[in-house]
Amino acid sequence: VYSLYIFWISLTNYMPVYYSQAGISLIPIGIILFLFGALGGAAGFITGYLNDRFKKGHLIVQISLALSLPCLYFIFIPSISISIILLVLAGIFLIPIQPVCIRIAQHLLPKNMGLASSLILGLSSGLAGITLIPLGKLADRIGIAALIRGEMVFLILSIALLFFYPLVAKKTGAKNSK
Repeated sequence: VYSLYIFWISLTNYMPVYYSQAGISLIPIGIILFLFGALGGAAGFITGYLNDRFKKGHLIVQISLALSLPCLYFIFIPSISISIILLVLAGIFLIPIQPVCIRIAQHLLPKNMGLASSLILGLSSGLAGITLIPLGKLADRIGIAALIRGEMVFLILSIALLFFYPLVAKKTGAKNSK
C-alpha cells in the first residue's frame, strides 16, 4: 500500500508540473487530476465487488499494479494527449485497490480490524507523504520522468511480495484468505 500512496502522491504533485511545463494551463490540469481521481474511485466499485465475489484480493492488487506499470512507464512520451490518457488509466488501476488492501489487512488482523485499517489509511499515506520530501529533491536533480520510472521499483516489489500473501494468511489463520 505504501507504494500505491507513493505513486498517488507523486502523480498528483509532479504531473501538474510536467503538464504545466508542456504548456497546459491550470484549469485543464485540474480536470485531468479530477478524471484521475474520480475514475479511479469509481473503479473501486469493481475491485470491491470482485474481492467480495472471489476472495482473491491479493490477485486483484497484483493485476492492478501490473496493469499500471506500462501506463506509468510510457506516461512521458512526447504526445501530451496520450500522456493524459495514460495518467487517467494509471489512476483507474492504482486508486481502486486501496479498499482491497484494507480488506487484506483486516483478514491478516481479524481481531484488530481498526488497527489494520489505520495501518493502510493512516500510516501508509503518512509515510508516503513524508517520503515525498526527499523524492521532490530527487525529482529536482534527476527529473520527474526519471523519478516516476524509478518509483516503479516499489510497485514491482509490491507485486512480488504479494505472492507470499497466501502463506502469511495461512500462518496467521486468516479466514477467506485465498
